[in-house]
Amino acid sequence: MKPAENERILYGFWLSPYMATVAHVLKESNIPFRYERVSPFVGDTQSDQHIARNPLGKIPSLEDSNGLIVSESQAICRYISRTYPGAQQFYPCADPVLCAPVDAANDFLTFSISGPFFNWFVVGAYYPQAFKFKTERESEIYSS
Repeated sequence: MKPAENERILYGFWLSPYMATVAHVLKESNIPFRYERVSPFVGDTQSDQHIARNPLGKIPSLEDSNGLIVSESQAICRYISRTYPGAQQFYPCADPVLCAPVDAANDFLTFSISGPFFNWFVVGAYYPQAFKFKTERESEIYSS
């Protein structure tokens, strides 16, 4: 579904810390958006529709009101900060000196804390397909 005029669509799954990062930046910047559920638990991330948004089949993706689709949480956050004045506080990209500590914090959280935590505890426990576990129960729980 295409966004309406002046509407943004955030595609993702509520359990994803990466989607949460983007949602927080949008909310804190008072940028209206609509959440569209794309669940890895029931195969939504591998659908043709989602692969067209993100060829890697990852979440989140943001479809902006101008039709541009941006994937990868940090890229989405940088795009939002460069595009919308209310979000510039999150990524002061006009000044490389101010950007350096923001980049360092983002990289630390993404690669040292969030990524490993998410993979070890969430993917292992709640996304058993990654470990070839049975998925009937999880599919029932997370199906709409």
